[in-house]
Amino acid sequence: CLVFCHVANLRVSEDGCEYTGAILGLGADPSNGYPLYPDEDIELSFDVDINNNDLEKINKVRYLLSSLMCAPVGEAGALDPAARAARQTALRHALLQLMDEHRTYKKPDYSTTPYRWNVIPASRLLEPMSSPDEQLSHPSVYPLHCAVLLKQHTPHS
Repeated sequence: CLVFCHVANLRVSEDGCEYTGAILGLGADPSNGYPLYPDEDIELSFDVDINNNDLEKINKVRYLLSSLMCAPVGEAGALDPAARAARQTALRHALLQLMDEHRTYKKPDYSTTPYRWNVIPASRLLEPMSSPDEQLSHPSVYPLHCAVLLKQHTPHS
């Protein structure tokens, strides 16, 4: 779901140490915070461990998909056939790497704020990194997801 949704807001545990799920959909109106299309929003609780390395892999797939789907044809900046083929190969490799990852099952932890967007303060969000050659010069079908600054687990005494 995180690969192909348009927008995702991640959920974290009460202690802020791990991801517990996400709300997926078209996002929220920046002016009022209300969902853009609430009938299509999905609240998802993770039943496997997801971490920031996984998000990085998911964002790589999203970037490659967007770059292939949105690249202008016959214009400056368009991918030549060899570059397009190389990007398709990179996408295939990235998808296989993501799907082949062994994930540990965990009991789902359901959100205390279901179907609410932008619950995590902006100060805890980590914007996706990109270098100038990775930035798309056109709208992205799959915008990159923001990670969350997770707290470190502290051993209980």
